This record gives sequence, structure tokens and C-alpha cells, in this order.
Amino acid sequence: MNLEQASMTPGPARHVREQDLLWSESEGQAANAGVFILALLTFWLLVPVLYAVYRYLRSATTRYTLTDQRLLVQSGIIVKHIETLELYRVLDLSVSGTLLLTVFGRGRVVISSTDATTPKLTINAIANPQAVANLIRDAVERCRVLKGVRAFDH
Repeated sequence: MNLEQASMTPGPARHVREQDLLWSESEGQAANAGVFILALLTFWLLVPVLYAVYRYLRSATTRYTLTDQRLLVQSGIIVKHIETLELYRVLDLSVSGTLLLTVFGRGRVVISSTDATTPKLTINAIANPQAVANLIRDAVERCRVLKGVRAFDH
């Protein structure tokens, strides 16, 4: 039984499909612009060039996926790592960016949560970060309503 079949199986608390994909994007290379420029200026040195290749691969293998229940961050060049954040745990969202990210039309979304392993999660170098933050905010609210979870200030 695959995830879609399992999520559609009727049960006492399951009335809607779980894991509808809302958004997915890879980390943009704009975050590495400074490293790439340094590598070009010092191309005769091996260390900056190797570091630029490492940063390129790290960004190319980082993928953010938002479903109706979770935010997943997949990363890793050789060994894959998947970090999962349950949306009902999200406390706050903010949007920021550096000058280089802004020049390339990118930014970052910083998420604060009650998750024990990832209390702060940064979605880095993505296109249209404000729209993504709004999408996450709406998904968080829908998830909380669906699960009957209420947020409390502490």
C-alpha cells in the first residue's frame, strides 16, 4: 500500500487526504554568489575552487517540500538527510535576504517552531520568499484546524 492509498483509507479521524504537495523548490545558487566570485578571482588556488564546488553541490542537493501536513528539507551530497517539521508546530515566520539574494530575486524564510530537533529552520535562496511564507502560513492554519490544535503564547 503506497502513501496515497494509506492516506485515503477511511478511519476514525481521517476525512481528507494527507500529504497533498503544495510547493517544492531547490535551494538557489544565488546564496553562493560570493563564494563563486572568490573562486573565480583566486582560481589558481585549489582550496577556494574546491569549496565553491562543495557549496554548489550542497545547494543543488537541498530541496524544500511543503505538503498540507509537513515541511520537508532534503539535503546531503553523499549521505542524504531529511528533516521533517510538522506544520502545527510552527510558531512564527519571517522573510529576510541579503543584498546578493535580493539582486537575484531570491530571499529566505525563517521558521520558528516548537520542534525539538529543529526549533529554527531556514529556507534559503528561494524565489518569491514572501509568497512562500504566505503559503506556509495558510497551510499552518489549515493544518491546525484539521488537527484541532490551538497555538498558545508562552
